[in-house]
Amino acid sequence: MVMSGFMGFVGVGLLLFLGGSNGQNLVNLTAPRNESLTTVNTCCAIDLQSDIPVKCGNQDDQMTSSASLTVPAHLMAENTSFSFGLAVRPINCLDGEHDTVGMIWNISAGRGASFFLNNGYLKLIDHYFHQDEYCINGKNATTLEISVCPQNCKGPRPCIVKCCGLHQVYNFAFTPNSPQRGCQNPSPEGNYFSPVLYKDFEHESLNPGQLAPHYIEKYPSTFKYQCHENKTTLFLFPRTAQTIASHTGFNVTGHPFKIRDDGKILYREQDGVCAVIDPLSMNICVDAITNFAPEFTSFNNHPEELVIFLCSLKPKDGEAEEGGFFYGSLMIGSSVFLLLTIAVYFMLWERQTVHGWTILSHTISLFLMYIFLGTSHILRVTIGHSILNTQFCFAIGLLCHFFFLSTFCWLSMISIDLWLTFRAITPRRGTKSKGFKRYTFYSVVGWGVPAIIVGTGWTLTKEHPERTCGTVITPGYGITSCYLQEKALGAYLYYPIAMMIGINLLFFTVTSVKLYMYQNSTKIATKDDTQQQFYRLFFKLFFVMGILYIFELISWVISGSGVFWYWAAFDCLNILRAVAVFIIFVCKPDILWALEQNYPWIKPILIPFACITRKQRTFSQRRESESIGLNSSLSTKQSTLRSTSRNISSRIMD
Repeated sequence: MVMSGFMGFVGVGLLLFLGGSNGQNLVNLTAPRNESLTTVNTCCAIDLQSDIPVKCGNQDDQMTSSASLTVPAHLMAENTSFSFGLAVRPINCLDGEHDTVGMIWNISAGRGASFFLNNGYLKLIDHYFHQDEYCINGKNATTLEISVCPQNCKGPRPCIVKCCGLHQVYNFAFTPNSPQRGCQNPSPEGNYFSPVLYKDFEHESLNPGQLAPHYIEKYPSTFKYQCHENKTTLFLFPRTAQTIASHTGFNVTGHPFKIRDDGKILYREQDGVCAVIDPLSMNICVDAITNFAPEFTSFNNHPEELVIFLCSLKPKDGEAEEGGFFYGSLMIGSSVFLLLTIAVYFMLWERQTVHGWTILSHTISLFLMYIFLGTSHILRVTIGHSILNTQFCFAIGLLCHFFFLSTFCWLSMISIDLWLTFRAITPRRGTKSKGFKRYTFYSVVGWGVPAIIVGTGWTLTKEHPERTCGTVITPGYGITSCYLQEKALGAYLYYPIAMMIGINLLFFTVTSVKLYMYQNSTKIATKDDTQQQFYRLFFKLFFVMGILYIFELISWVISGSGVFWYWAAFDCLNILRAVAVFIIFVCKPDILWALEQNYPWIKPILIPFACITRKQRTFSQRRESESIGLNSSLSTKQSTLRSTSRNISSRIMD
């Protein structure tokens, strides 16, 4: 495996050699160790003081081992020759492979992009490797050959993105006679950046398997042109920011932050909101500071003598606020159709079977999801941050989460129920007791699964408060909005929803294929009539099973929680699904007729809907008569199949 970026070493004092083993098959003879010296490792027992070329793998070179190595000044960050103690310790890379590089040994033409530090770190271009990440593999008259493990930031060794070189700190130059602002060698010399790593915001990391960090140099000027308006900003600890302001009048944003033991940066806003930043995926760097006040001219590695440089934040997007108000209003308005559907199902309760109970449960869940989610959108725009971290906002977020999950669970139950209905050629109406048992199972899934997920999130929220900035992801109800916090959307909402949409898509496909095969097998109508009926039912199934919510997942994966115009059409279609539910399950001739018979006083209200359904019924009867005339010679068995088809369609959603 070739380390990314190493091809640029040629011409800057480094030769590149590829291949080789990881050193595990070499003779491991322990060399004497000088405890008073900083120690670096050799890949095998070789005599680096010899005037003849030596290299691991050559048996003649593995007879003796030197105890120290003096590195010339041009290969040292401090520009002074330095003697390292040596220990035989082949590197053990996580992926089992390593790169081999060569450093020019006998040319003192100035320090290049690769050199050693007095603390044993090795710099290659913009990476700093700890002694455990490399070992000396050989030496000749011109070159020191070194085996290096490729960068791996996902293992037990954290990667820390540092603004300056490892042997430097950031100088604010706010004190008299200090060097110009920027990266400077610290005072006193040899005091290297060594930050305290934390498990969470309040506890230092005590991981016994924690390895020394791998550092990556990334100065702010190298990424500022990728920032908004080509500007960077910086964060300091509040006390440090106050100290600078009191002496210089220079106002700096004060945010407490810590470096976690995986290299990520934890910082907390004044309202207690915790954020986790991955410097490897963002334009950001951290470093120690010096000369920021008259009494702070020396570098002491104090935990609060740190600075974060990052891109300037974009101004708040007014379109996002307008979009939130629009979505919230649309949800509240669409919920009226769901409320009417719920009312009709309760008014005709004696007609309901397990299928009707399932539809009703889903509609109730969808109605409450629209109410609470719409309220959350509107509160964010109208009231703003003042409502955050309140019990009311917490309750709105929790109920949004529960009914969002419940809606998709009941969608899955509808998909299963439709599949069970179409599974048999002849529909069977089970007894009430059998239907009740099936509905009990649906209820356990429809209400139980969301209760488990929300209950788990609530428990974790209590045990791991957001202010600790721990590694445990919690829903964060009411912290950044009256909803879930953005970093929790995947684990607590979209991943479970993706699983349920997958189930819906599977049953949608199986049910549609079964319906198509069944329609073709009846052969009781004209081809056009059969296809029209099939596509009508297919279209209704598509909306009933919520397949359009796939685009909600796609938009989240691509755009996150942002509001973008090109997803607005799919968002509106998903919200207007409430209207489709009302039309499919309420605007049916038999439902309207039953309402007229049981509630005569409601007849004037039903006149507009009756006109629509009357036209549909007339057209259907005309097509049926044409079909009968064209198929008068069909057998009695075919007539029976026609009746069965009509009964299935009527029962499910015609």
